[in-house]
Amino acid sequence: MKSTVVGGLFALVLLTGAPARAQDEEPASEEAATVPSTAAAAEAYDRGSAFYLNGDYARAAQWFETAYRLAPAAPALVQALRAQTRTGHAIRAANLALRLRGLHGDDADARALADQVIAENGADFVRLEVDCEGCQLEIEGRLWSYPAAFLAPSTEHRVTVALDDAREQHTIRGAPGQRITLGAPRAGAAEDAPDGPPPGSGPSSDGLSPWVFGVGLAITAVSSGLLIWSGVDTLDGVDAYEANPTPEGFSDGQDRELRTNVLIGITAGLGLLTLVFALLTDWDGDPSPATTGGAWIGPDGGGGWVRGAF
Repeated sequence: MKSTVVGGLFALVLLTGAPARAQDEEPASEEAATVPSTAAAAEAYDRGSAFYLNGDYARAAQWFETAYRLAPAAPALVQALRAQTRTGHAIRAANLALRLRGLHGDDADARALADQVIAENGADFVRLEVDCEGCQLEIEGRLWSYPAAFLAPSTEHRVTVALDDAREQHTIRGAPGQRITLGAPRAGAAEDAPDGPPPGSGPSSDGLSPWVFGVGLAITAVSSGLLIWSGVDTLDGVDAYEANPTPEGFSDGQDRELRTNVLIGITAGLGLLTLVFALLTDWDGDPSPATTGGAWIGPDGGGGWVRGAF
């Protein structure tokens, strides 16, 4: 029984990570909705690498971005940018380059790659920047993960700049290569803005809400705790049986091992499901599959589901 339990606990470590403290930003933002998880990020990064080597650059980019959300680090974002560049999705690649340049500009290689992608693609889009420390950018009703973005030219875009309780709406339309800079919102500007609906009334995201990922991660953490307790309890039962082998002790040990094995399966499934939630979540407003999902756990087991139109 010991080898079964230890093997299961090792599998758990590969699939799930221990929750860390939440970030300082609002829960709706990408950084706050993500709880750093090194093990899960490593799993996502490995999956991205496998797809990249097989030439499936779109799926590779998705997994590299998932790895970055789980544990932000320059290498994951660099690989996501390289994969996205190969897909030919120029505006997405350009936006990843802006984020890489802004968040990891101290890495010379990352900065050089970002500058190259921006130079190759920037002239085709409108470059929007927010000159306001601490401001949150919202585009078409969706929170943006970085206060700068490339937008499609010759198209009207509804943009909101928020700082604390102040919000100001703008309608942006520009030509290819044009650069537009917005400042901090003025007090009361949201109520006076004539160019868009009230804050929060914009179109909803086609992807999963970040709270779905957060709930999945929390349920996985609870299941992980139960599994660890059950594994320790099972090992204690083994020691007790070896000290005093009885039919009752053997039966009790089998029950404990069965309970632990069930929890291993549930926790592993929840860990993978949480990775899928992270992949399908709409973090920064780019188009994504129309999806819904959920997770559950109870006395008789647990699991989850995802439904989407791809």
